[in-house]
Amino acid sequence: MSNTEQLKLLEEFVAVLRNDSTVLHRPELGFFRSYLESLGATLPPKPTEKPKEAWGSPQPDVGATKTGSTPGLDEENSSTEESDVDLDNEDVIVGEKDDPQEMGDPDKAISEEDNEGAGAFIAQGNMALGDGEFLEAVKHFTDAILLNPQSVPAYAKRARCYVQLKKPLSAIRDCSRGIGLNPDSVQSHKWKGRAHMLLGHWEDAVSHLGTACRIDFDETSNGWLQKCLPNANKLTQHRNKYEQKHKDKEIKRRLAARKRAKEEADKRSAGTRPHGGDEPFGSGSMPGGMPGGM
Repeated sequence: MSNTEQLKLLEEFVAVLRNDSTVLHRPELGFFRSYLESLGATLPPKPTEKPKEAWGSPQPDVGATKTGSTPGLDEENSSTEESDVDLDNEDVIVGEKDDPQEMGDPDKAISEEDNEGAGAFIAQGNMALGDGEFLEAVKHFTDAILLNPQSVPAYAKRARCYVQLKKPLSAIRDCSRGIGLNPDSVQSHKWKGRAHMLLGHWEDAVSHLGTACRIDFDETSNGWLQKCLPNANKLTQHRNKYEQKHKDKEIKRRLAARKRAKEEADKRSAGTRPHGGDEPFGSGSMPGGMPGGM
């Protein structure tokens, strides 16, 4: 496929996203979400069941869009809303609306002095984190990241603070950067899973918490994973049931279209046949081929 064709496909995909941004939350696009988040992008919220507000103050309803539905489908949309699934969304919150945090220059050449300075800031951040001073800890970890934007621990620790501060979107951005630097970063997967859990992104939460436990089992991560699994399984079953229903409907539609096409073809064929089927009498001849005059 040429570059021109690839750009055309990308343009068409962007058009789909403009029409329905919830497409981004499909499981098969997880890699694309992670890439966007690593760039500091803020993803559109994934629709959930009437989530609680992150700070206890009234905010606009962000979860009014249907989930599990396919753009362009008609009456079945009403049966595919996530609200139709009995989910435990008791602790779900709405993502913060803060500007993206400082992520450092990914192309920065890290000197030995930078590395040592970042380590000192991480140590200060750890002390603040241990004292429950999450905002102060964020400042120290940010200083470490600015000195060494390749420090996966600094991103993961700052993400942990953001989770404690009920800022899951910021946590996800940090963890996505950490995973981009080290796909096997247990802490990055752990806190990204926890952040998705806060947002009610149950399947994404299961994916990252499960990865964290596979790399290095942790009781806390496993506890969160077990809490997410019932909701994630319900959503998966609901989506599979809906997709099968849609496939069945599509098969019926195609069969009906073929039947109509055959009926139309039969009608056209019948209209072009000669009526009666008898050969006309020729001059000087009689039925049965007997010559005239006999």
